[in-house]
Amino acid sequence: MSHRSRELAERSKKLQLTCAAQRSEVEALMRNIEAPTLKIDRLILTVQGLITQPVIVIGAAVVIFMAGPRRILRLAGRAWLFISTARRLMNR
Repeated sequence: MSHRSRELAERSKKLQLTCAAQRSEVEALMRNIEAPTLKIDRLILTVQGLITQPVIVIGAAVVIFMAGPRRILRLAGRAWLFISTARRLMNR
């Protein structure tokens, strides 16, 4: 192999290593960006599902009106506590 060929081969290897390092950095950055957007996507899908079913929205409004906002907020707080505890236990 000539001197020039060896230089080009070494340069190619260095470039490949640099590209691999940059690729892993970009993958890490993308994971950090994608995690919050997945939650937003899930929220959007839930809202779209509720909008397409007005019966659920009307039923929820009637329940809130009949039960009163304080009682609903108290129940929502308890439900949130229950759900978050259940998720923590499921992730263990």
